[in-house]
Amino acid sequence: MKTIFLSLVIFSFEFAIFATELDSAEKKYAVECEEKNENSATGENFSEENVFLNPSKPAVYFVDEGFNTFRETELRSDDVLLVSYPKCGTSWSHQILFSLLRMDENGDFPDKLEQMIGGIGQVYPDSVYSKNSKQKAQSPSIHKESIEDLLAQESPRLFSSHIRPNMLPASLKERGKLIIVARNPKDGAVSYFHFRKKMHAFCPEEIIQGDDDYNLNLCLKFIMNKDPLSDPRGYGDYFSYYEQAIKLQEQLEGRATFLFYESLKLDFDHEVNRIAEFLGIKLTAAKLDKLKKHTSFKSMSDASKAHSSLTARKGVVGDFQSHDLQDKWEQMDAIFAEKLAKYEAFSPIYQIMNFR
Repeated sequence: MKTIFLSLVIFSFEFAIFATELDSAEKKYAVECEEKNENSATGENFSEENVFLNPSKPAVYFVDEGFNTFRETELRSDDVLLVSYPKCGTSWSHQILFSLLRMDENGDFPDKLEQMIGGIGQVYPDSVYSKNSKQKAQSPSIHKESIEDLLAQESPRLFSSHIRPNMLPASLKERGKLIIVARNPKDGAVSYFHFRKKMHAFCPEEIIQGDDDYNLNLCLKFIMNKDPLSDPRGYGDYFSYYEQAIKLQEQLEGRATFLFYESLKLDFDHEVNRIAEFLGIKLTAAKLDKLKKHTSFKSMSDASKAHSSLTARKGVVGDFQSHDLQDKWEQMDAIFAEKLAKYEAFSPIYQIMNFR
């Protein structure tokens, strides 16, 4: 019982920190909406500028100090960067890479996971302050670590983020390896929608307005948005994000590779072995066996692992089909055919995107 209670405390604490990160403008707007009874089922009185996790602007957890310091970082030759569009398999892929880099050949970690940076979840470089920051007291970070802690990781260092590919450290052009994690955008949109619902349960006024249909369509709109990105620190739309990733992969030649959520679900062992080879890591049978257990859906959805349990939901491919939005899925298929289908890197999702 003590373990369960402690897990719930940790889980609630993580959400409480998220809630404090919402800026005063969003909170003020939410209060005004409640007072004026403007929370309509259609969401027609809700400003998209204030919506939680709006990809057109910096994330709710965004910290300039961490973002700017990371961009100026001189990467090492064995540094590993993981980038992905939100809700495309980031947490799962992070744990796979963390295990590959930190487990020994027997599949054992050198320390308790909570004592290791990234052990219980990714620490985004653009979500942390510097150690002596004066801003932290005014707007707490979602992580206890500082950007200095993140940069002080033992080699090989692992940096996981949603930062747009063109905003990554300039030194990546010369050093380091890049793993681009992707997932079909239909499932990504549905996952984004359910993630917002999870967050809504803990801080309803600040995060979500309207009914499920309105909010799912809002998630779809953000992912398909063709308007120019209003703030380069935001994530923007799915399609331009991965167009940038493709261009960066070409520039890095053999130092960048794609990892698809769908490919991991289809043949986990093959994909993990491929990534291990890409990183120059020896992967024994014992290590692979323990890695599979550590990164299983059951393990990832464990409530004691506050970060991954927040982001894990079903762990399946094709969940978008449970939503009767055929016209929207066809729109996504059309944008995919125009923007990304020409790149062989996206062949793992050709079928699900109705291409060829």
